[in-house]
Amino acid sequence: DVTMTMSNEKPIAVAMIICDQVITAEGSRKKSLIGCFNNVSSSIFPTKPITCYVFVALTNGQGMHKAELRCINEDENGSKVFGMAGPLAFIDPLQTVEIGFRLVNLTFPKPGKHVIEFWCDGELLLERSFSVQQIIAGKA
Repeated sequence: DVTMTMSNEKPIAVAMIICDQVITAEGSRKKSLIGCFNNVSSSIFPTKPITCYVFVALTNGQGMHKAELRCINEDENGSKVFGMAGPLAFIDPLQTVEIGFRLVNLTFPKPGKHVIEFWCDGELLLERSFSVQQIIAGKA
C-alpha cells in the first residue's frame, strides 16, 4: 500500500471523457483523444472484451492524493463493474494533471445505465453517465 501525506488543497475535476485511445505527442506532451463515445452496444452479455480509456483532467491539487476510478451499473442497484485506485501527485495547484486510465479486457455483464465515477481522497469529484445497450438480432 502507498503511504501518502494528504494535502488540504482539494483537486478540482475539469474533464472526464471515454474514448478508444489517448495519444501523447512527443515533445509537447499534448493529448489527443481518439474515438470518443457515450455508449456501448452488444448483442450478447456479458459483452465481448474491449479496450478503452477514461481520460480525466484535474487541477488545484497539491501534494499526494488517493485517486479511484469506479464504474457502476445503476440499473443493477449500483453493482460495481470495475474499479482501480492509486496515488495522484500534484506539484503545484496551477498544474493540470491529465490521466488516461487504460481499461483492458473490459466487459459489461448486463445492459443498463452506467456511471463512471472519479473519487479523490474518498470524495466523489466527477461522474459520467453512459449506456450499455442490447442490440436485438436483425435490427441496427
